[in-house]
Amino acid sequence: MEASEWYLSSHWVVITGYYAMHMAALSSLARINYRSKNHTATIVAMKTFFVKKELLEEKYLDMLKNVQLEKERVEQLEIVRKRREIAQYSVTKGTTRELALKTRDDAYDFVNRIDVLLDEIRGYED
Repeated sequence: MEASEWYLSSHWVVITGYYAMHMAALSSLARINYRSKNHTATIVAMKTFFVKKELLEEKYLDMLKNVQLEKERVEQLEIVRKRREIAQYSVTKGTTRELALKTRDDAYDFVNRIDVLLDEIRGYED
């Protein structure tokens, strides 16, 4: 099977990086018996339950917000990519690769930090 000429694996790095971060955030909320059904609500809950209580640094919340916006941009680009006019406005492969690398690094950092947070929360439960 041959990939379409417009397919960029970097797009999937952004999308999967976001979902890795989002699922890590959901797991931290589940640890405190909180459930979020909305991506924006997840960010608000993370701020309320962890950042304001100084259990999680603000930079991790910023990472989640930024990658959510980038994921939405990538998904929007995928939808309109077939239109001829979009070619002149689309991001370059180099820019997309840089974004993918940043997202990958942020996702690893975020998920690792949430893992530490989960251990800290577990310590409060004991």
